[in-house]
Amino acid sequence: MLTERTGAVLTVALLVLSAMGGVATATTTGELGNSTVPASSGDETPVNETMSAADAAYVTSDGSIILVYEHGDQEDLENASGHARMDVSDGVAEFVMSQRTETDATGNLTLLATPDELTADGALVADRPAYLRDLRFDLETVQNRTVRESSMALNSTVAVPGDSQLSFVLPFLQEARTSGSVMTDATSLDAEGSASVQLASPLLPERSHELVLTESDGAYTLEVDESYTMSAERAERWNSTDRTEETLRSQYCDGFETTNVTCSVSLDSHELTNESEDSKRLDVAYTVTVDGVDSAVSTAIVEGLGGPETNVTEAEATELADRIENVTLSRVGAELSVERRPSGGQQASVDWNVSLDGTDDLTLAYVDLLEQIENAAMSSPQTPDAGESFDFGLANSIEQLRDRTEARRAADLETTSNWAFALTTRGMTGQSFVSLNGTATSETTNWAEYVSELQQREVPITDSMRTSIDVRTDDEQIVAEGSASVEDEGMLDRALTEFNRTANETDVTAMIDAMRAAEFEQARLTADVGEGNATVEGALSVGNGTAVSDRLPAPFSMMEASETSFETGQTAMLMDAGLQSDADEDAIQALSFVGDETDVTMPGEWDEDGRSLASFATDAGETDDGETDDSETETDDETESGDGDGPGFGLVPALIGAAGGAAIAGKRLRDAA
Repeated sequence: MLTERTGAVLTVALLVLSAMGGVATATTTGELGNSTVPASSGDETPVNETMSAADAAYVTSDGSIILVYEHGDQEDLENASGHARMDVSDGVAEFVMSQRTETDATGNLTLLATPDELTADGALVADRPAYLRDLRFDLETVQNRTVRESSMALNSTVAVPGDSQLSFVLPFLQEARTSGSVMTDATSLDAEGSASVQLASPLLPERSHELVLTESDGAYTLEVDESYTMSAERAERWNSTDRTEETLRSQYCDGFETTNVTCSVSLDSHELTNESEDSKRLDVAYTVTVDGVDSAVSTAIVEGLGGPETNVTEAEATELADRIENVTLSRVGAELSVERRPSGGQQASVDWNVSLDGTDDLTLAYVDLLEQIENAAMSSPQTPDAGESFDFGLANSIEQLRDRTEARRAADLETTSNWAFALTTRGMTGQSFVSLNGTATSETTNWAEYVSELQQREVPITDSMRTSIDVRTDDEQIVAEGSASVEDEGMLDRALTEFNRTANETDVTAMIDAMRAAEFEQARLTADVGEGNATVEGALSVGNGTAVSDRLPAPFSMMEASETSFETGQTAMLMDAGLQSDADEDAIQALSFVGDETDVTMPGEWDEDGRSLASFATDAGETDDGETDDSETETDDETESGDGDGPGFGLVPALIGAAGGAAIAGKRLRDAA
């Protein structure tokens, strides 16, 4: 099953791929419409994609054409420098862009993706916000074939001005704390913890509640001991032993009369005293026993799943019910109290502990139930014919869940998580301070044995994942550093397979086939922000670039290379137009990307050997002899055929659109996880 982390690899690959393609080719896209483009055979092929007419076209002696587009001045590229290029035959696309910024922050980010790995490293230094007095945050996680553990630590102090809304709460709240642990193994769960709040003034009515819930052979026993105040009117339901028992039976046992479940209430102690003229305090202890719940649930399952309409036999339904009955609630305990403190003020606290046995049976019962649901759905008259594509998407997930549960049992896997956090406040004249400090850890034992059990069952598991984040204040600055990596052989290919299966769309299949045929090798994106300047670089390499272009409709399939200069605002594209050696200017004008205003230069009229493709993008308005051609100069930032926007739309909007398309694809990958 596609995981979020594996999906992220594909997302980055798609994003960089789309961005490279956007830099190199989006500038050639005009409005959608019908057009004809001569194929190499000379025939006209109808397509539903068009390219805006170029500002200039240079015809080569081998039948290719270099198209030049002038984008004109664009606000989003003001003060930008750099270039973008793509070469189909080399399978390389890259771009570099630098631009002045007004931020005082400095930092860097590097993303690297390969078919088997995704890494990210970055750092940021910025001015410390005035309200942030102190901060230290550390996060470390690691998972590989032998270990799985994580830790987090936080220490922070924030200043709260006296005129803020929060400042009105802080005088009452002095401290809040919570701590606890959760331990799970292959068959059980144990959790315990506490939370407390200390108030400067008594704002809550004093009360206490103690509850303990246990199970034995399907009989549940709830023991309660509590003390709290209530209104005099409400107290009438508790003013005698008989009325108290009647009230408790109504609360706990109503609704069981029509079932095979038995419910009883035993009153252990009872006292109702006057708290004030309008209120009374109830001190009560009682025990509630409920028997037959498990068998009632089992009967409901057997009756609900059994029968020919569900394709589940009574024996299968009974086995499922038995698994659920095997789950034992060993103990659930909780204590809640609100009381005055000897030193003044008030404290509200809660403590809890939970113990469950047979959690593996509960998981396997859930797996069995999913299987029965899938079998019932497959046998439904509304199910499509066997010849049609019909996939509930459950089979693989169900089998993996069963395998993972069995692997945990075989490896005796244990995971322990602990946490402890405290929020404290202190006030000064005109200003208060809030501190939040805490730690959280998680550690797994017998992880290597668990991985081995998964491998034996052919259940996929990521080879290695690691995350490290460090954020801290340093004098008047805040410094952040982080890195993350995911390594798993063949994870991109598996992600593509899962994405294709989940999408189940012809267009998606075609896109994935093209990505596979391209033989993706590496994608890299780096960003550096300095004082007053930002630079972004990206590169993509594939083993077979022509596999992608061959799958594109004409005229896009004709493109062999492109160069874009951000300084001049020009793009040059080398197109394999397949022109005959005796093609004249009329034949050139018939091409969809050559218009009436396109300046056409035929072979022999320019120095083919002396000019590179990049020179057409960097030499703004120059003729072949290197002098500026005043006849081609436009005013008001407009070109004759492009109106200042180049071939249809601006370059940066094209980049944003390409990135947006990749983001949509990434969201679909995450939704499929």
